[in-house]
Amino acid sequence: MTHVRAGGLAMLSVHPWIRWPDRRPPHRGGHLVLAVDVDGGDTLVINNPSGLHDHSQQQFRISADQFRRFDAGRGVFFAPVVPSAP
Repeated sequence: MTHVRAGGLAMLSVHPWIRWPDRRPPHRGGHLVLAVDVDGGDTLVINNPSGLHDHSQQQFRISADQFRRFDAGRGVFFAPVVPSAP
């Protein structure tokens, strides 16, 4: 979360059931989501292309505790974009 809080992005491996955060997945990983923001202290904002339309697809907020159930502990981190000088 620290990386995303600092303005970076993270492509994270999660179980596809993350679209239903109240469920307990049978395992972790196998699906990619893009973490785009941290809202408040411990809420991750993700974009999930295969999430449920108008629910868990874009700008989906999930608590850190809920996210950990789905997270495989693997990801790719992208540095914040730094504007170039004119």
